[in-house]
Amino acid sequence: MIEHILAWHGLGWLFWAIWWMFIARGIHQAQPLQPPLSRLLQVLLIFSGFVLLNQYDPSENAWEQILSLLMLLAGLAGMVQSRRVLGAAFTDRSGQLDPGPLATCGIYRRVRHPLCSFFVLAFCGTALAHGWPALWTTIPVLAAFVWKARQEENTLQARFGTRWTDYSNHTARMLPGIW
Repeated sequence: MIEHILAWHGLGWLFWAIWWMFIARGIHQAQPLQPPLSRLLQVLLIFSGFVLLNQYDPSENAWEQILSLLMLLAGLAGMVQSRRVLGAAFTDRSGQLDPGPLATCGIYRRVRHPLCSFFVLAFCGTALAHGWPALWTTIPVLAAFVWKARQEENTLQARFGTRWTDYSNHTARMLPGIW
C-alpha cells in the first residue's frame, strides 16, 4: 500500500507540472520585476526541499500515508482553484503588463497568496509520506514562498495603492485567521 501512495504523490506532482506548463501557454509574459538571481534562488530553495526528502525512507504508518495523500490532493486542488479565480490576471512572474482587477473573491477573500499556501500544503503532504521527521524539509519551500509573497505584495502595493492596503489589512497573507 505504501508504494502505491508514494506513486500517487509522484503522479500528483507530475499532473501539476504538466498542468502548469499547459496553462503557461496562455498567460501574460510580463517583464520580470523580480531579479533573475532572486527567482533562481527561490527555485533552488523549492528544489532543495524535494532533494532533502530523498534522505528519508517512506513511512510505514498507514495513517501518515493516507493523511499525506489527502494533504497533497487538497494542495493540488487548491492551486488549481486559486489559478482559476485569477483567470486572465494570472502571470508567471511577480509583475504583469496589465494588472487587471485585484482578486478579492473566492479563496482570495481569506488569503492573499493561496497559490503559495496550497503549494506548501501539497509539499507538506509529500513530506509526511516520508514520516513526521521529514516535515522539516518544508522549511526551504516555505521560505521560498514567503519571499515570493513579499515581493508580490510590493508590486501589488505599487499598482493598487490604498485598495491593496485595505485588502491586505483584513486578509491573511498565507494562513487564514493566523498569518
